Order: sequence, then structure tokens, then C-alpha cells
Amino acid sequence: PGVVAFRRNLRATGLDFELETSGDLLNWQSADGIWEFAGEEHLGDGTAMFSFRPSNGTSSLYVRQRVSIE
Repeated sequence: PGVVAFRRNLRATGLDFELETSGDLLNWQSADGIWEFAGEEHLGDGTAMFSFRPSNGTSSLYVRQRVSIE
């Protein structure tokens, strides 16, 4: 299992980020307890890469980041 990373604008406010997983690209569920936060790397341009990895050897065929307005 690998690591997934998403680039985020650090100046953006009022947004909620959630990691989701799916086995078929139709049905999505929260990745809480399945994937864990692995760290963030500030890129020096007002953005950062946020990385996640599977917890305890679990794997998911598909992973996405859902962004919604708070």
C-alpha cells in the first residue's frame, strides 16, 4: 500500500476536507480508521502537500478527497 497526497491552499478558509475510500467508484465511505494522516510539507508558495497512508495494512482500491464548504 502506498501514500496519497493532496495539495491544499493554506490561505483558503471555510473549507472542510475529508478522505473517502471506495471499492467500486460508486459507493464511498469515510476513510477514518482506514487511512491515517502521515504529515504535511509546506511548499513555500502558500500551499502544502497533505499525505495519508493506510492504517494497519488495510488497503482501498480508490481514495479521494472530498472538499465542502463549512
